[in-house]
Amino acid sequence: MAKRVTEPWYHPPVEERCALCGRVVPDDQRDKHHLIPKSEGGKETAVLHRICHRQIHALFTESELAHDYATIDALMTNDAIRRFVKWVRNKPPVSTSGRGAANGRRQPVGQGTRPQVAAPTPRPPGPDHTGQGSTTFHLATSRSCRG
Repeated sequence: MAKRVTEPWYHPPVEERCALCGRVVPDDQRDKHHLIPKSEGGKETAVLHRICHRQIHALFTESELAHDYATIDALMTNDAIRRFVKWVRNKPPVSTSGRGAANGRRQPVGQGTRPQVAAPTPRPPGPDHTGQGSTTFHLATSRSCRG
């Protein structure tokens, strides 16, 4: 059987790497970081993991980014960024697509749903409660509190 010839116009997708940590960036975790914030007139962007992008904006103001950290190399001169990159490089790039997690959040391994909690039941009227006005609730449990 003859080997299939690829079309000259076809170029397989290139895996994009995070400009900060160097790991492959899954499509659903890709953010474009404006090296100089748009509010400061910046147009050039760099592809980053969402976690890397959020860390940058958690550490620096837009003014600091524009004046002191307008390049990836300048960001890497900061001790907090270097520590973060050292930590995150050992982590796998997380993709939330296809995992079945609610709202795009990962679920811990081995945990599919939250434990069921009994519905609140009204407390019966007693000597200190006449049943008039607001109702007091307590949680019904199936276990004894004894050790």
